[in-house]
Amino acid sequence: MKRFAAVTLATLMLLTVFASAASAQDAVEIRGPVFNGSNIQEIVGTDGITIDATQFAAFFYDINDNVTTETLSIRNVPGNNGNVIGEGGLVYETQIQQVEYEFTGAAGWDNYSVIGFFAEKYIPLKPNSADKLAKLVLDSDDRYTIRTGETLDLGEGYALEAKQVDVEGEKVWLEFTKDGEFVDDEIISVVNENMSTWEVELDDIQDEDDVVVFRVHINQVFQGAVDSIAQIEGLWLIDYANAMTIESDDEFGELNDVS
Repeated sequence: MKRFAAVTLATLMLLTVFASAASAQDAVEIRGPVFNGSNIQEIVGTDGITIDATQFAAFFYDINDNVTTETLSIRNVPGNNGNVIGEGGLVYETQIQQVEYEFTGAAGWDNYSVIGFFAEKYIPLKPNSADKLAKLVLDSDDRYTIRTGETLDLGEGYALEAKQVDVEGEKVWLEFTKDGEFVDDEIISVVNENMSTWEVELDDIQDEDDVVVFRVHINQVFQGAVDSIAQIEGLWLIDYANAMTIESDDEFGELNDVS
């Protein structure tokens, strides 16, 4: 679990979240719940108060799996006074949860780790570690058909090309690229549907090795007299090129990472 605690004083009545923690011009103000009381001590009491996505619409919420990961707490600390929260009294927390892939039609497509981070959905580079994150680009069970020589745009500069189909129509050679540059390739057989998923693992992503960055399931391959076609059903991709590492002294707006 990663914990982010306030290091500056803050007012109580309006909770805000930034659409981008790095850019103030992207700030969006979203109201949280209203608490009754004449001062912070009366509102917080001895046990403190905590809100999550059910009370604060800005927090990340996966509606399909009914999963939320973020909370914001106001704690009973010595510096609480009047309408001011004392240092260390405002604590943002988020933790890893599991959600299902959109595509579930083959072995290995069960669950993956997610974490909300300042209202956005991120993927931990390692399933049980929350300090190295990348945004999710694609999680889809849509069906795509690509001919050999054609490229499927995956978003954020990532693409998948069908290079060649074998004469028996049982295998396809795929190439994965980023901004037009080669990343990895593989020949996938569709004889056994449970072996028809290609999983791309890369090294040295924020100093982590064997990071799963891309998954694709090949549903069918067709070799015809005119066209050679691969049918894809099942795509999952993270933006590993823009992954980030959260350090213990990082600041996000008025919050410091103290975990």
